Amino acid sequence: MSYDAIVVGAGVIGLSTAYHLLRSSPGLRVAVVDALGGPGMGDTSKSLGGFRTAFTSELNRLLASTSVRFYEELQARGRDVGLRRYGYLFLATEGSYDALRSYVGAGSRFLDERELSEMGIRTRVSGLEDARGLGLGDIVGGFLYGDAGVLDPSSILEYYAEELEGAGCEFLYNAEARLLTEPVNPVGIPGEPFPWQEVRVRGVIAGGREMRAGSVVLATGAWTGEILDSLGAPLPLRPLRRMAYSIPAASGNLRRLLDSGIPPLVIPGGVFLRPDPAGAFYVEFGLRRPYGPGDPEPAAWELGALPVLSSYLSAFEGVSPGDSWVGRYDMNIVSATPIVERVADGLVVAAGTSGSGVMKADAVGRVASALALGLDRAELHGGLRLPSDALSAPRGEERLVI
Repeated sequence: MSYDAIVVGAGVIGLSTAYHLLRSSPGLRVAVVDALGGPGMGDTSKSLGGFRTAFTSELNRLLASTSVRFYEELQARGRDVGLRRYGYLFLATEGSYDALRSYVGAGSRFLDERELSEMGIRTRVSGLEDARGLGLGDIVGGFLYGDAGVLDPSSILEYYAEELEGAGCEFLYNAEARLLTEPVNPVGIPGEPFPWQEVRVRGVIAGGREMRAGSVVLATGAWTGEILDSLGAPLPLRPLRRMAYSIPAASGNLRRLLDSGIPPLVIPGGVFLRPDPAGAFYVEFGLRRPYGPGDPEPAAWELGALPVLSSYLSAFEGVSPGDSWVGRYDMNIVSATPIVERVADGLVVAAGTSGSGVMKADAVGRVASALALGLDRAELHGGLRLPSDALSAPRGEERLVI
């Protein structure tokens, strides 16, 4: 079976890449292969759907802002992807104030301690035992950044999937893909390619089928680093744990806090709080250690997220989550920007989205599709053109490694 391009991974990055391959070149024969049973069942399924365009990296700002504008255009055309602008409120301590003002000040409104207190946020925490133990500082104000809010990852996935089906893309689920490689310079010995040989990728073997293609795009999220290591083409990618929680807010102090219209909060101590007007709060807490088994860690709530939350928001004192799960950060550990790179003849990688894949997915898919098609430049939404190698992995100076 022969294709022009095969995308391995049916999450939001993979579907965006396949979508833009067919959008750029209608008539291509494209297949999407995934080890799981349907679209978006890996990293994308763990997303809380927050978005922002505030980043310290100019590249990240560009990828997020053009993607969000694309989603907004879909919504304006009648395709509701759940995009709602609530803003992100970045809480600032004395030690973080200057940095936050530099990062998000231009697009935000500053709220003083009085305004935060009226929202139900406790600003003076230095006298609390838990806060002292965690090294949490008093809040001196907050920056309410406007170009931020929430969207629905499943609705974005559905859009891409429907468009791909209409364009004739083939899907193969429940099929773990193995790269089909051959040596660049064969020596004619059975068993090639050997570990010491440079290889090129000519497709995948999946579902008992040999599927050949001119280009293969790996959009496999937190699994990408392991796949590339086995190929001998490592990139600075690492899967990290991030705990996620759902806390019902049907009554009492949590319901009053929800009804107050409090925006999503970026809280000192590594906690992100996302209100859901339907009656819940969602919480993310970064453990920042390698991803392992999928079972949640109870202690991460009691000893990590809860003490931080309850220090700054008294409504969370003594609260337990209704549900919890492990999110997966496909982390670029050098620059925290996505990596889109041709790592071997016939193989493009689109990975390293570092916890913000959904909000950058449309732009990343455009760059990956351009690279897979051999184009010099990718056109982002709005017409801005970016070199197709602009998201290559950061490189060091040293070349003489023995």
